[in-house]
Amino acid sequence: METSTDRNVATDCPATTSDDTATTIIPTNTNRGRFARHSVAEKQYRERFNHQIENLREVLSEVITQDSGHDENHSVAQLSTKSSTLSAAVEVIQLMHRRLSEEMERGRILKLQLGITGDQVKCDDCPAVRSVSTKQINANT
Repeated sequence: METSTDRNVATDCPATTSDDTATTIIPTNTNRGRFARHSVAEKQYRERFNHQIENLREVLSEVITQDSGHDENHSVAQLSTKSSTLSAAVEVIQLMHRRLSEEMERGRILKLQLGITGDQVKCDDCPAVRSVSTKQINANT
């Protein structure tokens, strides 16, 4: 009868013989269940990951198609690999961040030019709004 010390058990290191050549590791019955559970979990992980990559690819396709200012080096056809999809996502995010920073700076400069702070302008107090409101009231009567 074979004992547990006579057979190879799956470990972190491959079993070796006296001449230091690797031998085949045969998992025991208890390890088969663990390997099966790991395989199922790994497959679910890959499926979720691939689904999210596909979602990202769809969003990027829309952004690239709509955004004429986007770097033309990336087309929808170039999003075929996970790596190219992630690279394009990074570029789009960086572009959006730059645009946001530029717009915030333009708004800050405009506020400085107008000499106002954010809470000083109220639509009801604006002469243009009052003029339009008055014209609409006069047109309706």
